[in-house]
Amino acid sequence: PVAGGFLSDVILVDSFPYALPCLVSCALTITAIVASFIWLEEPIPKILDLEPHKNVEMQVVEKSNKGNEEFVDVPIIDTNVLFQHKYSSNAAIRVLQSIKYFVLDNSHFLMTCAMFGIIGFCTIGVDELFPLWSITSYESGGLDWNEDDIGTAWAITGAFVIIFNLFFYQKITKKIGQLWNVRISAFLSLFIFPLYPILHFFVPLSPFIFWTVISFFSMVRASIGTLLYVSTNVLFINTAKIPMGVVNGMGGSILCLAKAIAPALLTNMFAWSTTSGHHFPFNHWFAFIFNGLTPILILLFSLHIP
Repeated sequence: PVAGGFLSDVILVDSFPYALPCLVSCALTITAIVASFIWLEEPIPKILDLEPHKNVEMQVVEKSNKGNEEFVDVPIIDTNVLFQHKYSSNAAIRVLQSIKYFVLDNSHFLMTCAMFGIIGFCTIGVDELFPLWSITSYESGGLDWNEDDIGTAWAITGAFVIIFNLFFYQKITKKIGQLWNVRISAFLSLFIFPLYPILHFFVPLSPFIFWTVISFFSMVRASIGTLLYVSTNVLFINTAKIPMGVVNGMGGSILCLAKAIAPALLTNMFAWSTTSGHHFPFNHWFAFIFNGLTPILILLFSLHIP
């Protein structure tokens, strides 16, 4: 965020003022792709010519308690055996059987799927609304920021995410567990996500007080996002009774769909609210309130997960 903010001040092309940060990001991505091909290796060796529906064992290297490497036999179970179901030859009955299997037998999994999508929606919603609102003029309810200020705020968030993941997440999870991580985070988000526009009233105060409040919001937002994403992902995998490939595919698809809908919906909602001339809550607060109330669904779903 800091680099993007400062690089955006350098204009390479008049018609595209943000060319330099985009080019730098592209170069870093290409570097990562090339490095992965050169230096990364598959951690588990490939197993070829396996007979179908047969349990096999392979040897992987594992470090013993003494620090020495030794080979350990790990069973590999064919998922076709575990998840093989007897379906009717009738197409209509097969559809009903499939619906029963995925909806009734995996109801908790579907709830965590929904939670995963809602989390993606509300978190990316905040991340998209905050820059738009912050560059809005003070008279219109914004912060009247520039790119450097936005980069500094995101840098505070990014730095705290690293600290939180390294030192706090594991300790919190051991104390209260994954499910309560989600419940408490969803509850706290109801008091953070809708209240970003309140920062407007701290602008006239001293820069120290203003940036202290901004930092507090950024750190709480980072904590909530980490707890929601990671803990829901764990619940998502633990509640599934279907192959992990299907689980990851469904989760990734739902998350990407939510992240595609949120920016399109909320940014247009914000544009309408700032130009409509309506008063609270249909002014610049409207998109934040709408997005900030979606964690209620996460909280309700989490109450039905054992």
